[in-house]
Amino acid sequence: GESPRRLTDFGYDPAFSPDGKEIVFATGTATGFSVDQSVLWIADVATGKTRELFDGGGAFPTWSPSGIRIAFEQAERGTSLGRRRTLSTIPASGGAPTPLVELPSTMASCPDWSLKGITFDTSVAGQTNVWRIEVDEATGAPLGEARPVLVSPAESIRSSSTRDGRRMLFMTWEGANSIDRF
Repeated sequence: GESPRRLTDFGYDPAFSPDGKEIVFATGTATGFSVDQSVLWIADVATGKTRELFDGGGAFPTWSPSGIRIAFEQAERGTSLGRRRTLSTIPASGGAPTPLVELPSTMASCPDWSLKGITFDTSVAGQTNVWRIEVDEATGAPLGEARPVLVSPAESIRSSSTRDGRRMLFMTWEGANSIDRF
């Protein structure tokens, strides 16, 4: 290793571009921050120069395999976490986002893009799932409906796929509430 070098003085949830030359990140995170106020940025790794990608509310960005698009969790302005959120894609060069699927839960989706599509985590009526949706990388449009890949009895789940989409790892966790009498 080499010594760390600061690229920016702000940001959350960074993700390298496939060629490693850029990083996409958000100004906010769903944990303790309203996603609708978060802005997506791209930083050049060599120079540290940043450019704004999208200011319409976004978190958890991830690059497409070729680096031409970015998937992210989008929330409309004026909404709080858990309301009117979508999994969307946007050209890495900037432009309008393309919605893929509405996110029904208050759990952060944490999308992950592989050659087999975008996987994302969500919970509906207490059932936690990892879903996958195939996407046309050139347009960012969905190629069908999202389908469950993994169903978990856990309260919360996070997943990540290999670039080729053939393997996935995940972690689960559960909170516990109790009333105790002393």
